[in-house]
Amino acid sequence: MPVPRPSWIPLWGDIDAPIVTLPARGRTGYWIPKRSWQRHEQFVHDYVHGRARPEWERDNDSWAVSTDHFIEVVGTLVQQHGRILLGREFNRSEKCNHRCMNALGYVCTCSCRARNHGGGRWMSGWRIADDTTLMTNGRSWSWTILEKIPPETSRP
Repeated sequence: MPVPRPSWIPLWGDIDAPIVTLPARGRTGYWIPKRSWQRHEQFVHDYVHGRARPEWERDNDSWAVSTDHFIEVVGTLVQQHGRILLGREFNRSEKCNHRCMNALGYVCTCSCRARNHGGGRWMSGWRIADDTTLMTNGRSWSWTILEKIPPETSRP
């Protein structure tokens, strides 16, 4: 039986893509369409760092792993499915500055919604197809459709 889609995640037209969430505090959440409870857990064991321990988070209606595995989860799901819906919590009053723009990691909560974070290098191999912001339970979220960048076609 498939795991139900998290009820608090916005619907995006007819897109039935995997979902990844990165809260300001807490663990990276994930949901994969048409996958059973066991297949959600198995995904982490097969494609994410061997020490990752997926746990069901009742409050978020999704599986979650340590935020340390965010890039692995997002990268694998984008490669496998071509696109994902990514939710990132952010702080509208936290101004983007040189620390964000020159950062080496991928965790960003400032008002740029991670667009400037580390010069955008955390999105290597992906592109933003669409995005919006929403308030959910008093928290600001940036929602983005990330797609795999197609390989360059060479011309003779």
